[in-house]
Amino acid sequence: MKPFEGMRIVSAHRSWTYLARRHGLQILAYVEPPEPLILAVGNLDNLPDRDEKAELVANGQLIELGWLDVALVNARNANIMEGHPGFVNCSVGVDIIPYSADEIEGTPFFILNLGVGGTMRLGNHHYWLDPGNTTIIARNIADKMAEVDLPNAPYYRGNYERFTAHFSEHLKEWDKLMEPFRGMQVVSYHRSWNYLLRRHGLKVFDYIEPKETLPPSAAYMASLVDRMKRSGVKIILAETYQNRSIIDEVARLTGAKALVLPSSVSEDQGIRTVSEFFDRLYREIVPALQAARAS
Repeated sequence: MKPFEGMRIVSAHRSWTYLARRHGLQILAYVEPPEPLILAVGNLDNLPDRDEKAELVANGQLIELGWLDVALVNARNANIMEGHPGFVNCSVGVDIIPYSADEIEGTPFFILNLGVGGTMRLGNHHYWLDPGNTTIIARNIADKMAEVDLPNAPYYRGNYERFTAHFSEHLKEWDKLMEPFRGMQVVSYHRSWNYLLRRHGLKVFDYIEPKETLPPSAAYMASLVDRMKRSGVKIILAETYQNRSIIDEVARLTGAKALVLPSSVSEDQGIRTVSEFFDRLYREIVPALQAARAS
């Protein structure tokens, strides 16, 4: 049998869709909620029905909490439930950054997690924004495919090895570009960029969101602006789906440069591969850090 013959594969993240295709897989569908961290049901119609040979590639670390579990129940396919052979948790093997209690207690994410029987200890699920984790994610996909399609395991392993060799060269270039900025401080809208910043030795001065997904109060905003001005913080990192008026207001009041960045592969934004995605990030981040350091 040819690789992935008869197999239906669904991805719950744009970047995992690309990585799965990089392994030679044919993706049946990509499903997600309307936007990141919105607790809503995604497109249920795209999930493979019961009794089908299927794989589901998921982010893990509860980013799909509140919608994917509903979608899986409606799909009635035990094979793609978490813990079953067709479920791929891409976070396995990643050094996950834990949320502190102050960052999440009382947030919708925290409350929903407790409501479904989760623990109070949660990990930051934005791990894909460290490019060094890309090869771990790719390995998780390749290992699962080799496990469920054993006769074609060499095919999946070979694709993984070729991808890793290619991607590692990019990684060296990006690390070299970021080396001069170790120790610099930035403000982040959400706790999205912690993995990228940790990789390159940059420090989070503070966040625009006082807690994950909670908008800042006027008093919090005033305090943040005052502290940024006194400390000379000149960079704000945000994502394209976040509140642009708040981002622009903080930038205007502090004189900081606001970088509103994509957070994944997106053909709508002309970003077709994971390498192109990180190239886009570094093309915007590096000049901004250079200017901030020189000011």
